[in-house]
Amino acid sequence: MTDRRYNPNHPDRRPLRWGAVLSCVAVLAVLAGCGGDAPVQFTINEQEMGRIAEELVEIPLGQYEVPVPAPYADDSAQTRYKTALLFRFRLDALVEPHESGSTARLIDRNKNSLRDRVMTTCRNSSVNELLDPQLTAFRARVLDEIQPLFEGHLVRRLVITEVLTDPM
Repeated sequence: MTDRRYNPNHPDRRPLRWGAVLSCVAVLAVLAGCGGDAPVQFTINEQEMGRIAEELVEIPLGQYEVPVPAPYADDSAQTRYKTALLFRFRLDALVEPHESGSTARLIDRNKNSLRDRVMTTCRNSSVNELLDPQLTAFRARVLDEIQPLFEGHLVRRLVITEVLTDPM
């Protein structure tokens, strides 16, 4: 005699379960109003509209040519460094138009410190970071380093162009 208890995992019952689930989803979609007639409206206040419409101004921070060291182990198992590549690039800051004057004054005042921080960040970066086509990690690290020179908020983004990496 066979056992006639209800078994939800029995192969004959699985198609019924999926059919019931799909039917419920279809009914809910119809009741919820997929593709309803009322368009969705977004409201943007004037302050947000000003931020959207405002463009950023590009201010040059200089051309850089930095020899980047890479670690290697010598015969005595000590870590030594040798120049792995020469990293050349142009660095620009993106700032809001009304802050371009104060940013330019801060660049003139902190020119040496700015160059030092950018070059130190280059030298402390791994070769893989500098060979990344987007330079995402490098840009973020440079921005973190130079932001205090610009009162912590003036520079919105950095743009790195004219990148050349020469192995040595």
